[in-house]
Amino acid sequence: MKRLLELAAVVAVVACTAGPALAQSLSEEPTIVEGPGMKVGEGSVLHPTLGIESGVVSNVFYEDSSPRTAGLLRLLAELHFASLSGQRIAAEQAEEGAETSEGDFQFRAGLNLAYEEYLSSDANIQKQRDLGIIADARGLVFPQRTWSFAFGDEYRREVRPTNFESSDGIDRDINNLRLILTYAPGGRALTGRLSYVNTIDIFEKDSHRFANRLQNLFALRVTYQWLPVTNFYADASIGIYEPLGDAARMNKFSSRPLRLLLGTSTAITTNTTVNAQAGYGFGFYESGESFQNVLFGGEFGWRYSPLGRVLLLYRYDFADSINANYYRDHQFKIGLTQQVAMVTFEADADVRLRHYGNVLAIVGPSAPDRDDVIVSVNAAGQYHFRDWIAATLTYTFTSDQVQDNFTANGDDPSFVRHVLLAGVLAAF
Repeated sequence: MKRLLELAAVVAVVACTAGPALAQSLSEEPTIVEGPGMKVGEGSVLHPTLGIESGVVSNVFYEDSSPRTAGLLRLLAELHFASLSGQRIAAEQAEEGAETSEGDFQFRAGLNLAYEEYLSSDANIQKQRDLGIIADARGLVFPQRTWSFAFGDEYRREVRPTNFESSDGIDRDINNLRLILTYAPGGRALTGRLSYVNTIDIFEKDSHRFANRLQNLFALRVTYQWLPVTNFYADASIGIYEPLGDAARMNKFSSRPLRLLLGTSTAITTNTTVNAQAGYGFGFYESGESFQNVLFGGEFGWRYSPLGRVLLLYRYDFADSINANYYRDHQFKIGLTQQVAMVTFEADADVRLRHYGNVLAIVGPSAPDRDDVIVSVNAAGQYHFRDWIAATLTYTFTSDQVQDNFTANGDDPSFVRHVLLAGVLAAF
């Protein structure tokens, strides 16, 4: 039996509920490798990166039984256009004897391409070859002044195989726009931030367009700096979420998610950090079940050595869902980062007790609700031959076990999946 609709529902299983953060400084871009780049003009530089990785995928089609295993070859290409980093600006201005200044405008724009070729003799597996795309642009205006403005736009084409019986994929196009206005007077304890986020989420196949949606989110945060390493904040946000196109005709309801949060961030010692927040959330769905409950979470970080850190996290929160009104998570996570000489190692384990409220009839007519236990383990290591070239090794384990005999169009959405990849990245 084909599982087009059911697998479309599973797309949200391991997706992060929040959009990508828009950094308040663009001079330090997190990346595995980055070369000096090719200077363009007086204040900008091009950063090209090429890579290749290959390995094995244990469950190509996210099946609950009889998984199909295949090899995977992924070709990577990146090109980023950015303003000069603070370090490079300081070095050049020092040579000229000028006063160090990063300027009033910082930016970074880039294009990331990932072509995937499945190595298998099976024709349907071979047809899962596809091209993932990330294109983004970010900017920061007046970064060192009382009023600053940040903007960012990211387009992603996410690709995912469907099932063994079909050569279709679950490809979706997501565009995320963020605008942030910050008020931070120098020497004062109070700062404020007003933000707007617009997200357009569209599936490319007609059979999946019941999940298309348009999201607008408005937020205000006020932060009080009490001590040099301690602050408190109040955060309020309201969303305007609507079905888009065909989704409006398939019982996908609009909502007005509200969040009111109080939180704190502090350091107990020079090696330990604590973040905590609590508040209230209400989904305000047009029809059907709606989330209404307290929200809370905490994060503890410990730097056990100069090059090693462990992180513990718990969070109780909710988010809009593509296959239901909403889902809410109890999330437990532990993460580890360690560097030894030229080797960097990162690993995390994440457990989510997830509840879907008011599952769409087109996805799962067997029950209005769904409960999942989601376990994921990620491990990644990099050996840096130089700053601009590194060997990589990554392993990902994902298990989604659906509870209470829930079926989606007669199929069990549960799956277990392993992905092991090794590769090389080089920047210029």
